[in-house]
Amino acid sequence: MRTVHYVVGWPADQFPSGIVTATDAVTGALREAGCDASILAMNGQARADERHIAFVSDARPEPFLAKFSRRVKTRLSPFAASLDNPADAIARRLVELQREKPFDVVEMEESFGWSAIVARSVPAPVVTRLHGPYFLTGAAATGGVFSALEEERIRREGAAIAASPLITAPSRFVLDAVRDHYGLALDDAVVIPNPSRAPEEKWVWRQDAADPNEILFVGRFDRIKGADMLLRAFAALAAERPALKLTFAGPSDKPINLDGRSLTRQEFLAETMPPEIAARIDFRGVVARGELGDLRASAFLTVVSSRIETFANVALEAMAHGSPLVATEVGGIPEVARKDTDALLVPCEAEALAAAIAALLDDPARAAALGASGRKLALSEYAPARVAEMTLAAYRGLLARQHAGAPMQSKAG
Repeated sequence: MRTVHYVVGWPADQFPSGIVTATDAVTGALREAGCDASILAMNGQARADERHIAFVSDARPEPFLAKFSRRVKTRLSPFAASLDNPADAIARRLVELQREKPFDVVEMEESFGWSAIVARSVPAPVVTRLHGPYFLTGAAATGGVFSALEEERIRREGAAIAASPLITAPSRFVLDAVRDHYGLALDDAVVIPNPSRAPEEKWVWRQDAADPNEILFVGRFDRIKGADMLLRAFAALAAERPALKLTFAGPSDKPINLDGRSLTRQEFLAETMPPEIAARIDFRGVVARGELGDLRASAFLTVVSSRIETFANVALEAMAHGSPLVATEVGGIPEVARKDTDALLVPCEAEALAAAIAALLDDPARAAALGASGRKLALSEYAPARVAEMTLAAYRGLLARQHAGAPMQSKAG
């Protein structure tokens, strides 16, 4: 079987996206299982030793009539063209790749409803993967207030999901949320978790090597990832624990939107904590995989403070390293980590996060036990080979249904 998996950028360590990371792991495992799995990326550059990568920008020049038609469409309807044009470019490149070396299946995320546009041109089934429908993630980012363009994005994503011959979802949570929001049955949809690679031994958490006063957060400075709640929790704890420090690994250069206000990181810190506590936060920005491995091994625990997670790659990665984990009990997180067994799962609020962090800081034995349990689960249930096997089974089922001429899905609930 030959498959093509669309992602926004490549290589994975240069694009801090759960979608790219998961696709990297699963396509590698698919190739090990004998599948010819390729990547099609919108942005980036392949490394010298990579042979399974293509880029949308490498497409041959667009024919004059098609280019003229697109320019007219953009002028007449810039609103629609802003959503359509990238999908048209993806479709053109996929058609070229199909002519060069035919493939059986394309997989891409639901974003902007692009999968439906691509499916009109590509002579292979386009599987839609529910990485983060905007009615969920956008609501967490904006508080549920959408612009006209965002409303159109949500509508298009629903239409693309309804038209897709196969839906795969990383969690039962996101699949059920899509069914409820759009009123779709999606009878043939399959839950396939994201994979977790085993880290190098030097990056596996050990209590005797971890700093008992260091907390690690991996994520963006935004409302979705709950950076505001994490920082408030840290401020409360740090006021009582003079040695406590926080490492913030992730982009923090964009303002956070809270209650109708847009605050830069500096503005938020000035309102939230005194300068001497803010000085104990190490904002690292986007870090490379090796540096992140070092951080996971050195920090005493990891905090995931998200308001929504369709799966929670960052929680699973912490578990794979054996890092003790405190996480909000939202979205797909309870499907990834068992409460009080693999992690402390708490309500989505700063006070609950602070209490759980304090509980583990004060009980190293319990923290170590959670980390060991989480690591065992991550390396068994979420091994890339197991996820690849589930993915191939879903693809084979889709192709068998198409060959038999059976309807792909029941669309309405």
